[in-house]
Amino acid sequence: MSASRGPGDTSSAAFRPDAPQHVFDTDVKNDAILTCIEKDPGISARVISEITGISINTVERRLKKMVEAGVLRREGSTKSGRWIITLGE
Repeated sequence: MSASRGPGDTSSAAFRPDAPQHVFDTDVKNDAILTCIEKDPGISARVISEITGISINTVERRLKKMVEAGVLRREGSTKSGRWIITLGE
């Protein structure tokens, strides 16, 4: 069994047909983070952590990596800003 998954791979137990299909390497945690952002672009890393059960440090690290990869960008201030998913723009 291969450890890498492509966007069209449906063999994973975590595959959800309604989930956004991203071109970059994703996993269950990244998908959960992006789903939270899609539902509430103003969401904080702390709230994402509470909703998903992913540690705050992991959420912050993954958000930083997604920003560096050009998948996300932050618009506005830390408190009143919002996340923008830039993948596909």
